[in-house]
Amino acid sequence: MLNKTNSLEFRVSGGFFEKKYFSFMDIKIIGDITDISKQIATNTFTLSDIEFDNLESAYLNFYPICEQERVGLLDIVVNGKTIYSATPVCESANRIDIYKEDLRPGKNTAIFKLSKGTARIEQVRLRTILKPVKSFIDYFTINATLYDDILAGRRIVVLHIEFVDDREVKHAELNINGRLDVIDQREPTYTRAITNVAREGNNYIEIRPLTDLSIVKLQVRVE
Repeated sequence: MLNKTNSLEFRVSGGFFEKKYFSFMDIKIIGDITDISKQIATNTFTLSDIEFDNLESAYLNFYPICEQERVGLLDIVVNGKTIYSATPVCESANRIDIYKEDLRPGKNTAIFKLSKGTARIEQVRLRTILKPVKSFIDYFTINATLYDDILAGRRIVVLHIEFVDDREVKHAELNINGRLDVIDQREPTYTRAITNVAREGNNYIEIRPLTDLSIVKLQVRVE
């Protein structure tokens, strides 16, 4: 019954000769207003230009802690577009696929809106899957004398990689002589002993980026 602008009219009825008097004081219209500020949460994340250009698909993970029978609809709005509007599955991992057109290079904003009830949204994480990119490959050689020292336990082989300190996640697949491993960190340096995978003669190191990577220096040291 309410509009943005409302009028309230009081009318007295009765006969022509009948007089009725009413006195109104301190008239108030009382309404219950929901404080929606506690039902909205905002998260921001950044995509580099290279990561956006090579983006194949993406998905958003989140874990809501709530009571299933009391929680209402959860709307998730990314960059002004609603990508999810449903009742979340409480106490369970939820996953939403996100299309490239819903994202943009640079800063992105995700807003969580809950229609009723209470929920604590944890483990919010955006995962990006990039198109296959060209791997970085480097080679190193271990001569017979040095390899004998390694086998005898007198020397160790260490891989040291320095990345640009951009505080972004460094995520890549690492392949050393066919032995696979994963780099997944924010720190600008990565150090790992590779004595057990090193071999006499020619060796190779392959790095396949899964996010935007800027390598400052790569060294294989014998210590």
